[in-house]
Amino acid sequence: MSRSNLAPTKDRPSGILSQKGITGLETAIVLIAFVVVASVFAFTILSAGVFSSEANKQTIHAGLRPVHDSVSRVLLSPSQAK
Repeated sequence: MSRSNLAPTKDRPSGILSQKGITGLETAIVLIAFVVVASVFAFTILSAGVFSSEANKQTIHAGLRPVHDSVSRVLLSPSQAK
């Protein structure tokens, strides 16, 4: 901040700076930062959820494969076809 910003003027007799523009700019920067952080956090959570559900799906299919083979053998066994 330069010294000329503190000099008294007709609008600011005591040399007080107007903070309206700076406050609005700071608020916009903070709002944008919150939106960026929230979007990164949401992307991370969603990616972890998709990865977890994909791993669960593979585990379920791996567990169902032996059951399917056993049921197929029982239903298609030649001894029961007689």
